[in-house]
Amino acid sequence: MLKQEEIKRATLIEACIKVQCTVKQVANALGLSERRVKQIKKEVKEKGVKSIPHGNRGRKPKNTISNEIRKRIL
Repeated sequence: MLKQEEIKRATLIEACIKVQCTVKQVANALGLSERRVKQIKKEVKEKGVKSIPHGNRGRKPKNTISNEIRKRIL
């Protein structure tokens, strides 16, 4: 499931891939550098739209304190 910002990003990147707009226009619209837009464009071409969300979404951070240690502290 994509968030609203990711849907916007995917739409603009797809338009850029279809040559409906330039990399510079997409970079300005998303507030990213042209280099980053080119990287995202390459990822989307290779892996599809599923490459847009961050890979760690939905996972517990590696540096979190376990519940049993948290209970001992409190």
